[in-house]
Amino acid sequence: MQNSTVKVFLLCIIFQGEVENGGITQYLSNSSGNMTSETIDALKRIDEVYADLLIKAAHCFPEGIVPKKQERYNG
Repeated sequence: MQNSTVKVFLLCIIFQGEVENGGITQYLSNSSGNMTSETIDALKRIDEVYADLLIKAAHCFPEGIVPKKQERYNG
């Protein structure tokens, strides 16, 4: 249980830091975007509004899946 709680906390903190620093675009374009699905699950446990925001952002990608190699999508 503790590892799960720590993971949720870390995923949410990483998401928050990236978004505050450069927005959803920064989160998705950095390596943190590799954890989008796990972060959505973590955010659902903490804040549905942020979870919904990240889900909507992920749907901008084919099949709603953020690619692991973000450099293909960076302009």
